[in-house]
Amino acid sequence: MVAGSDGTLPWVPRRLVRLGRNRDSMKTAAWLQMLLVGLGGFLGSVLRFVMSGLVHRMFPFLGFPVGTLAVNVVGCLAIGFLGGLVEMRQVLAPEQRFSC
Repeated sequence: MVAGSDGTLPWVPRRLVRLGRNRDSMKTAAWLQMLLVGLGGFLGSVLRFVMSGLVHRMFPFLGFPVGTLAVNVVGCLAIGFLGGLVEMRQVLAPEQRFSC
């Protein structure tokens, strides 16, 4: 993990860092981040399961896993749209962007 110039971690929301600069507040921020990532993963996997099942029920006669294909195509479009939106609006600071 790389700390910023002020000693904070770039993935920790600034409003949580402002609550206190001691070690306990950083632990709380890290746990909150992990909880949010876990919640996002849970919701994403449930939506993937439901969408795949719905598409599979619409085309039960095909031997090809159309539900999986549909979920992957919609996911790619959503990631591309969100990535373009984040880039266009410059939501992330330069040090938070992924670079090769």
